[in-house]
Amino acid sequence: TADGTPAVVRTAVRSPRLGRVIGLALVPVPVAEPGTILTVTTPAGDTTAVVSDVPFGTPWPS
Repeated sequence: TADGTPAVVRTAVRSPRLGRVIGLALVPVPVAEPGTILTVTTPAGDTTAVVSDVPFGTPWPS
């Protein structure tokens, strides 16, 4: 987080429907607002994540 408080990514997967990676993470309440940009540290290097509401993207057609 911006203040250095760690958060934990629990799962991440590439979504074929959305064409990007989505995931679930445990983050502190102050940074849990949709639109908040977070830095994610991975073995391949740092990347960014954006807090989003669930469900991700547009719902399936009925």
